Amino acid sequence: MIKKVLISTAALALVGTFVFGRDAFTYVKTSAHSVRDAIRSQVPLDEEIKVARDLVNNLLPEIDQCKREIAEAEVDVDYRAREVARQEEALSKQKEQILARKLDVESGNVRYVVNGQTYSQAQLEQDLARRFKHFKLAEQRLNAERKLLNTRRQVVDNAKEKLENMMTAKSELQVKIENLDARLQALQAAEAASNVNIDDSRLSRAKELITELNKKLDVRSKLLDTEEQMLPLIPVQTGPVVPENLTEQIDQYFDNDQHSEPAGNSDA
Repeated sequence: MIKKVLISTAALALVGTFVFGRDAFTYVKTSAHSVRDAIRSQVPLDEEIKVARDLVNNLLPEIDQCKREIAEAEVDVDYRAREVARQEEALSKQKEQILARKLDVESGNVRYVVNGQTYSQAQLEQDLARRFKHFKLAEQRLNAERKLLNTRRQVVDNAKEKLENMMTAKSELQVKIENLDARLQALQAAEAASNVNIDDSRLSRAKELITELNKKLDVRSKLLDTEEQMLPLIPVQTGPVVPENLTEQIDQYFDNDQHSEPAGNSDA
């Protein structure tokens, strides 16, 4: 199966080279970038922000490792500094001894007694030569240790600077990611608000129904007014106006006539 895949891939490469010439690999590379961009365009923004946040959080192990390396380097620098100080002190003593032996040699004495032991001039000169040779070797070693100590100190300083830059960059990236997340949430809220579709058909129907009901009530009101206008009315006389106390006037009138008749008429 793998052999078939390899053969097919080789065949495609040959065909591509035949069709596109030397630019075949350029076309393939461009297509690969296009496919990658197309795939990324399909990834939701919140997922990309999550990936970015994970990448920043994954810096923590590197930061911890950098701190550990700095601590180890600082301990090594401390040990080397103490060793350099010890060698400097030893070299200073060797210098004093060399200068003292030099004075012995320059004194011109034939024999020298040191701690009950007798030495000749030649032995002192040989001892001075050996001491001076050892001093120069020790001095070379000390210079090498000093250079190494300075190098290690520079490494520690560079590591500290790297750690500080990394932590600063991590903090800045975290702030940027949080800002991106806030912007995304704001945009999502705005999109959700703009995508809200309110069905106002029922509201329109209610308005139409209210209008129709008002029309019907207006029609009924008109009909009622028309019916009232069509009810029969008692005709109104257009003759003389009858006094309100007509009957009282009649009674009073006739009562006055009875009292005014002559007495003789009553005898007849």
